Amino acid sequence: MTSLVAGALAGSHEALTPKAAIGAFVLFCRIGGCLMLAPGFSNGQIPTQVRLFVALAVTLTLAPLLLERVPASAFGDDPIFTLKVVAVES
Repeated sequence: MTSLVAGALAGSHEALTPKAAIGAFVLFCRIGGCLMLAPGFSNGQIPTQVRLFVALAVTLTLAPLLLERVPASAFGDDPIFTLKVVAVES
């Protein structure tokens, strides 16, 4: 068991890079926006915290499959342009 944990800690941590975090946030904006407009899900009787949790869960579930499809312009050095991509995705 200890060797399993040590192997996991010694591996590459591509999921923890800033590029992955920005990509996951862009995906969250896109998926959350779609879910907030979905019929039934956008009903006022569903608490906001539940809608937010479902959007976060769907994003984290689909992020490994969709990270390579995030526009490359979102990962640039210009933070203004990254905010522009986030605003367009929302």
